[in-house]
Amino acid sequence: MNLCIVNGPRVPGWSDPRYRGVWRDEPTYCNALPAEAEVNRLFVDWFLVEGGETGIVHDLRKAVHYAKLCNEHFPGQLFEVIEFTDGDVMPESGGRFLGYDLSWGGAASLLQGGHQSWTAEIAVKSTADVLWKVMRLYFEPRLNEFRLFQRLDDASLCLESMIALQSYKPGYFEGGDLNAFHVMGVYLAWSQSDWPAGAQR
Repeated sequence: MNLCIVNGPRVPGWSDPRYRGVWRDEPTYCNALPAEAEVNRLFVDWFLVEGGETGIVHDLRKAVHYAKLCNEHFPGQLFEVIEFTDGDVMPESGGRFLGYDLSWGGAASLLQGGHQSWTAEIAVKSTADVLWKVMRLYFEPRLNEFRLFQRLDDASLCLESMIALQSYKPGYFEGGDLNAFHVMGVYLAWSQSDWPAGAQR
């Protein structure tokens, strides 16, 4: 299973604080504790090794234990463990469905902030801006309280539309190829407390 240990927004002030998908803040080394502390040993010997650049791990028991340690040693943080699956594949963890993200292998998301915030005003300067504004008017109401899509067909159509717009104006959303992104189901595998939608963490 593909798991992420995540906290609040990856880019505060840019990422939507309600976003609860795959591309959020990850654990770091705890400078307040010595290197031999369990939370730091797990970070160095397990999380960095197995997670690598993506932060994706596969051992649910160890991920939950590490998330609990992070919550204990990083005051004010609220780490949780999420599982992501391809499309509508059911999770192995039995976690609660949060929504569908548009993700590049769990390592990035088109929904966490994207080219423009989904709700911010957009200055229309080009044909591509007009098309994006129309797309936002259609898709934004289909995002749920976690800023993820509730329905697979809406997520799939949004991704297809973004790929088409990127083909029309290369680099509009990302510098790379949006065909690398896929619809991913996001499931809450473990959380210390079910923080409310829209909570600033």
